[in-house]
Amino acid sequence: MAKPSADYLLMHIGHPKTGTSSIQAALLKSRSALMRQSVLHPETTSRSGNNNALAAHIFGAEAYSVPRLRREGRTRQDLLEASDKAWARFIGDVSRHRPAKVVLSSEQFFRVVTPEQEQPFQKALAEVAREVEILAYLRSPVTFFLSSLQQRLKFYRPPRTPPASRLRPVLESMAKNLPGCLTLRVFDRALLSGGDVVRDFFANSLPEIDIGTLSFPKQEQNVTHSAEAMALLQENHQGQIRLARDPEKAARAIRLADLAVAGGTRPVFHPHMRQAAIDRSADDLLWLRDAQGVMFPDIDYEQIRPLSGEDPMLQATRIADICPVDATRKAEVLALAKRKAAWWMLT
Repeated sequence: MAKPSADYLLMHIGHPKTGTSSIQAALLKSRSALMRQSVLHPETTSRSGNNNALAAHIFGAEAYSVPRLRREGRTRQDLLEASDKAWARFIGDVSRHRPAKVVLSSEQFFRVVTPEQEQPFQKALAEVAREVEILAYLRSPVTFFLSSLQQRLKFYRPPRTPPASRLRPVLESMAKNLPGCLTLRVFDRALLSGGDVVRDFFANSLPEIDIGTLSFPKQEQNVTHSAEAMALLQENHQGQIRLARDPEKAARAIRLADLAVAGGTRPVFHPHMRQAAIDRSADDLLWLRDAQGVMFPDIDYEQIRPLSGEDPMLQATRIADICPVDATRKAEVLALAKRKAAWWMLT
């Protein structure tokens, strides 16, 4: 195997709901400025700045789920061939520019390295650089669950309870394959440099870069739906309410009505459900604390009690089971959403 052309590879493996898209957008917009400072973010990225195209080469075709392949009309062989070509272009870029550092970023990299993938995984990274760092921002299970739930409802997807242990299996496999190369940071605005994950990323991972030369994406404020809107979006998805022939238009009517009706209930767990969200993640939380020295500031570690029976999170079938919902305001939002949907049908 040819000697690697770069000194250092930073592989940002992302994790949902930790500002990964914002980091990737900054890398994309700043590609030329970074290259002038000997940092390569490869042109094999998508228009959003992620390196998803390289995932299958590193991890195999399992990098994409079967449902996703079906949605995209591709087979595993198609995926592998496309990823191998993208990897070859990427290695060509590294060989041509011979940068001091290479930065890759993709949520598709956040996955368990199976025994069958260990050798290809190590070989692929060693082909790029002499030194490798794996970086992940991690979010507390409490805020992660509610943020993930909001995101799924926003994009008209059914609510889904994440696996109880979603961090340890991935991170442990990464640490096993690249000992001493794993860097973990807590995604909490109070702990991030400047309260912003993009600035934190550059300040800590690429401190030699002149941040004034970079082009940061315009900060988008994520709209948080009220608990009432979340309940209505769920009912709309499940067909319990029908505001329009197109459920996505109905969802839009609900979101707009939620903005127009004052007094929205901020989504927060019922106390017993909050503790359930923590207890079901006990394996992740205690491993991160004991093996990696990582602790989340919103978790009382003395109160963690690993679940020993039914998982309350799996029994919660309605938004109201998870967080308080104001029934009166929910009815007001629904009434306004019905008027909006009816008006659209007439125009």
